[in-house]
Amino acid sequence: MSAGNLSNIETGKTGYGQDTLEALADALQCGPADLLMRNPTDPEAIWTLWENAKPAQRKQIIGIIMGLLGSEAA
Repeated sequence: MSAGNLSNIETGKTGYGQDTLEALADALQCGPADLLMRNPTDPEAIWTLWENAKPAQRKQIIGIIMGLLGSEAA
């Protein structure tokens, strides 16, 4: 895919299909939904914090979230 074609997709000048979305996600090493839902430049976004957390920190994050949600999470 050319840079121009990608730019046209990003600006909405050109449409895209599922195959294109999956190929872009594969090239960027993320899931297709990530391309539709995430702002990859947001350093404080929950997914960025999660991806940067070590395994022990991830367990703590889950514990904190479960505590915040209370019985609704069970």
